[in-house]
Amino acid sequence: MQEAVQFSDAHFAASIKISAQAYLEKFYTELGFETVSAPIWKTTFRM
Repeated sequence: MQEAVQFSDAHFAASIKISAQAYLEKFYTELGFETVSAPIWKTTFRM
């Protein structure tokens, strides 16, 4: 996952924005994403 984030940073100008189920919040925040919506059952993250 970290390699994919590095590739995206190197080749694309836009930041990464994803949607995931709320139980994955800890996983994505540990990778450097920040929560940008209120977690219900699905939440949005951006890096």
